[in-house]
Amino acid sequence: MPAARHTTQMLLLAAFLGVALIANAAVLYYGPNPATRLGLGLLLLALIMWLSARLGVVSRIAQSLSKGYKRRQYVKLRSTVDRFLDEVRRLNWAAAGAERGFRSEDEAARDLDATENRMHQLIGKIRESAGYAAPEPDEGHGP
Repeated sequence: MPAARHTTQMLLLAAFLGVALIANAAVLYYGPNPATRLGLGLLLLALIMWLSARLGVVSRIAQSLSKGYKRRQYVKLRSTVDRFLDEVRRLNWAAAGAERGFRSEDEAARDLDATENRMHQLIGKIRESAGYAAPEPDEGHGP
């Protein structure tokens, strides 16, 4: 039963780590004076670092990040949608500026019309770029 013992040990260490983190937060917040907070905080920090190293927290986080990372597949579609959202923001900014009197009505109307036209053009580009995956990068070539 070495695997069960190993799992039990890991769970126990993880529980101690959680208790040490909570205790450290409590000491730092509720400590009676700065010297006590510093001393107990550093002592608990050493315990937290030891427990984290023992549990392999950093390596587990690095593994989960490297496994979980997935390169964006539809880059062209994403960039077109981002440009469309920029135009939506510009449209809102122009309308709000006109309503508050920061711009003349004629200037705001021209800006709103131009923004609306750009948005209609982007809708067509969004439709064209939808469904096309970005090519896979060469592993051995280029930067």
